[in-house]
Amino acid sequence: MNRRDLLAGLAGASALAATRDGFERAAAQTAGTPLRVGSTTNEVALGPFYAQSIGSFAKAGLNVQIQTMTNGAASAAAVVGGALDIGEGNVLSIVLAHVRNVDLVFVAPAGQYSAVIPNSGLLVLKESPIHTARDLTGKTVAVFSLGDLTQLATAAWIDQNGGDSTSVKFIEIPPSQTVAALQRGTIDMGLATEPVYTDSMSITRSLGPPYSAVAKRFLSNGYYARRDWAAQNTDTVKRFAKGLTDGQRWAMQNRTAADQILTQMSKIPPEIVARMVHSTFPDRLEPQMIQPVIDLAQKYGRIKEGFPATDICIG
Repeated sequence: MNRRDLLAGLAGASALAATRDGFERAAAQTAGTPLRVGSTTNEVALGPFYAQSIGSFAKAGLNVQIQTMTNGAASAAAVVGGALDIGEGNVLSIVLAHVRNVDLVFVAPAGQYSAVIPNSGLLVLKESPIHTARDLTGKTVAVFSLGDLTQLATAAWIDQNGGDSTSVKFIEIPPSQTVAALQRGTIDMGLATEPVYTDSMSITRSLGPPYSAVAKRFLSNGYYARRDWAAQNTDTVKRFAKGLTDGQRWAMQNRTAADQILTQMSKIPPEIVARMVHSTFPDRLEPQMIQPVIDLAQKYGRIKEGFPATDICIG
């Protein structure tokens, strides 16, 4: 994320997509402090929809209007431009924004990674001769986007497990195309997350969970705002965080009902949703859960100097 990307995204900020299945209309009818929140429909980012469904935003005195976003860049552009109050995105993107003087701060957590229940893996075909990180020398590995957390985590996993990430050729392949690329021989290994991770296990095997090389537990995504807006709306920020985390906690405790919302919003077939390893959510925003991403970005050259995670957290 850089200023050019943000400015490009601002051109489309006025055409934010309407939220599916009436969530946005329901939000507009709720009395309370108005709040415009943007979120993708990835499972790690469904907290606002969970909160809306159980009324925890309304209970917190908020009239939340949820806008579904196509990606994190569009969300950041809308927040910077004032079309949204709060956006959602991956932690690394906000780390990169910070070092480029785009002053965004996290106000609440979205999904986390936990090594106890990994929901991603570095996949090879079952018949592949690759069995260890050392076997990847000179091989081609697919990640979601070059320079993002998927590449950094994969590189860290290779290096921590006896391989050499500098000897690997990384290429970008969309998650939905990873298995097909393995079958074609275009790649030797590819990172997969849910639902691809679980759904492909009949023909693939996992060498290991790459995100465990970042930390055993860290925040992968979060909700953020402009620093000046957050400072001027501290009470609203606190009520948003409370309503959001109440909704996320409900989802983890009421899996069947939460899966219905996941199916509606993501369009993942219910039979696959039922088999998935689901995202989990922390109860509060903790800077120490963001620090591993900052440290990894410095180690692998995405930022020149590290900084304390408290610099990009508020509340």
